[in-house]
Amino acid sequence: MQRPLFDPGRRAWTAQGSRDLIQRPDPAAPVLVVRGIRLDGGEARTFIDDGSGDRTWLATGEGRGDWRIAAIAPERVTVSQRGVSYQAEFLGAPATLRPAPFADAPVALRR
Repeated sequence: MQRPLFDPGRRAWTAQGSRDLIQRPDPAAPVLVVRGIRLDGGEARTFIDDGSGDRTWLATGEGRGDWRIAAIAPERVTVSQRGVSYQAEFLGAPATLRPAPFADAPVALRR
């Protein structure tokens, strides 16, 4: 009775990392919306809205943050992020990527 079972002061913090690291909210996941695809001869470019406000047409191999364009087809764009491929359709459902991991996370928690 002197040491209640669920009292936070009962024992020391044993999880890896700090409580602040564990309790902070997850970062927002990037949502990619294909607004345009331009196929001009051998050159293909796409306009992707990722919420950053950047209005640049991107070619294969280009991207923002930790995602890159892997392929551009007439009706969809394939995006690669940290080894995982996602597809976003032109005027279709957006592609929701994984949020970038925290840079200061313990090594065991990084993906």
